[in-house]
Order: sequence, then C-alpha cells, then structure tokens
Amino acid sequence: MLAALSRRFGQEKKLSVTRLERYRACPYCFYVNEVMGLEPLEQPALQIEPQQWGIIVHRVLGQLYTKGAVPLAGLKQEALACLDHVVAGLGLTRFWAEVTRRLFENNIDDLIECEAELRSEGFDPAGTEVSLSGPAGPSVLVKGRLDRYDSDGTKLRVLDYKTGGSPFVSAQEVTEDRTHLQLPIYCHLLKTDRPGKTIDNMGIYSTREARVRWLADNDCSVDELIRAALENAVEIVKAIRAGEFPPNPADEKACAECPQGFLCGRVEPAKAKD
Repeated sequence: MLAALSRRFGQEKKLSVTRLERYRACPYCFYVNEVMGLEPLEQPALQIEPQQWGIIVHRVLGQLYTKGAVPLAGLKQEALACLDHVVAGLGLTRFWAEVTRRLFENNIDDLIECEAELRSEGFDPAGTEVSLSGPAGPSVLVKGRLDRYDSDGTKLRVLDYKTGGSPFVSAQEVTEDRTHLQLPIYCHLLKTDRPGKTIDNMGIYSTREARVRWLADNDCSVDELIRAALENAVEIVKAIRAGEFPPNPADEKACAECPQGFLCGRVEPAKAKD
C-alpha cells in the first residue's frame, strides 16, 4: 500500500492543490475518491448540473479575458459571444443551450458592476486559466490552474471563481484551522512565476452573487497566509504518503450528507437522513 502511494504521490509527482484541499476536508473521502477512484452515482435531474454550469462559467470568463481587459462598454456583448462559443463546443441541445443563455443573461449585469468596482481600484484582468507548478516545501511539488489574476502594473490580485454562493473563508481557516490552502499556494506559485511582482490580495469571486470576498486584511497579511498554507501542504502530503486516511472531516456537519457515509461507518445512514 505504501509503495503504491509512493508511486502515486511521491516526491517527483506534482500534486494538485485542489486535491490536497480535499484531503483536509476529509482524509477518508480523499482515499475513496482519489486513491480508490470510486464515485457515488447520483440520480439525473431535470436541470443544469452544478458541475456543468461551473465548467461553462469558468470557460466563458476564461475566454473573455484571454487577451487582457475588455472595455466595460463592450463587456456584455463580448461575454455573450464567448458564451455562445462555449455552449456550441459542448454540444448542448437547443433547449439546454437556451436555458444556459437565459441564466447567464440574468446575471451578466451584476457581474459587470462587480468588474467595474474591481477596475475602479486600479486593477485590470491580466491573465486567466494560468497553469502553475513548483515546490511547496521539501520534497513537495504542487500544481494547479489559477482562474484569474488582475494587475495594476506592479501588484497582482489572485481570484478564484465560484459559481455557487461564495463560501466565507477567513484568515483563521488558513492559519489555524488549516482547512483552506488553494488561494495562498496559488499566490506563492504566481509570485515565483512573476519575479518582481508582489501579491496585493487574494479573493473568492462568486459569479452568482457577483462579489469578491478578500482573504488578506490588516490582521493577517498575504505572506502570513502563504506561509501557513505551505506548512499545511507539507503536512497533508506527509500524511498521504504515510497512508493516513482517517474518517475525520474538518467539518463535522459534512458527515450528515457525505456520500461515503455508508462506507466509513462514522455516521449511520438513518441518522444522516434526520
């Protein structure tokens, strides 16, 4: 088992930052999904699946700023043109293509207001869908795809798109709870990849709420967040390589709706439905 884990997550492997965060959410679920490769089957629903909607929005916003900032006056037209291109590439039926367009149109004006606010602070979109990789600590290589970063010329802001409600991530969750490491590590990798630039802040951009929640503040700097996240990543990788996958989720409430609950035995199915 340890030999297999070494081949999969060894020192020479670049480990996904997103997957490391899944380990911190629940080591046992990580084992079931990422090591065993098992996934729960779900009943199909007559709606756009959240995962597919997330893919659509990420691709649209990624294509929108491929060549840098788009003038606000033409942003809506450009965004809808990107949407049409993305939807056509996914091969959606006419019905679902129309549903997707209407959902996007309902939200686009709010997104433009959010974009205008970001630009009023002197930062313009400078890069999207950026592949990053590098060391996170001794014998730990990580990789990830950054959704977007903005620039004012010398300082950079890192943004992570979320198509649902933006989860409230506090600095404490990075420095003390150790439940979030994705954004700080992306900042670390981007800073290494863009020498001479400094990271001004990092934020979670909820496309549904059309708002950005910034992580760093006066009480906790960007550097402190990066340092804590790197330490967290090293701890996680050490535990994975040692074969430690206890059913101890970071959020106890997650057990009630966990699709792996029937496997780990931590929560009885009857209790999970209450």
